[in-house]
Amino acid sequence: MIYVELAPAAPSLRTWQPMVLWTAGILLALGLAWFVGAVAVPFFQVRAVVREFGGRPSNVAAPYVERLGGPERAAARLALFARLPGWATSSRDRYYAASLLGCTNQWDLACEVYRTTRHADVKEALFSWVLEPLRERIGAVNKADVLNRYGRPDYVSQDESRWEYDGTGERYFLGFDGDGKLKSVDCIVSGR
Repeated sequence: MIYVELAPAAPSLRTWQPMVLWTAGILLALGLAWFVGAVAVPFFQVRAVVREFGGRPSNVAAPYVERLGGPERAAARLALFARLPGWATSSRDRYYAASLLGCTNQWDLACEVYRTTRHADVKEALFSWVLEPLRERIGAVNKADVLNRYGRPDYVSQDESRWEYDGTGERYFLGFDGDGKLKSVDCIVSGR
């Protein structure tokens, strides 16, 4: 008797097609779950808190900051929200998010958002929050620090000893000594 070994038949397309479809379906479901958990839920949480805050005075901002996870986490979430494009958030929501970001006392992050944002409403909301702390740093900050944090000033005097940052309704005048160290911070608030 002669025995002949036959190779197993290759799986048919009818076997592979359901496996590929199930794999794609599972990956799609995992991607959707990640998107909802990492993007959608935090977005709607921040938007709800920002709308509830609604530009209230900074002395009542603490509960809103805590609802977003404390100052550090809230600042990161609010900074991301304030930088979203115009189609994703309203101008009013970005303005309130930037105001609440100022209330977190995360000065470096607020300065970074102020310097890098393209949204005029965010710059307006952060203007006094980021420039006012300079009063405490007189003598410790130089021109390069100011440029790194706030970008180019709106006006520079001829001898470069006086810089002006002009926000909507507020103007900050920074005075520098001969060594380039900050020596004065003046603010003028004009009526809107």
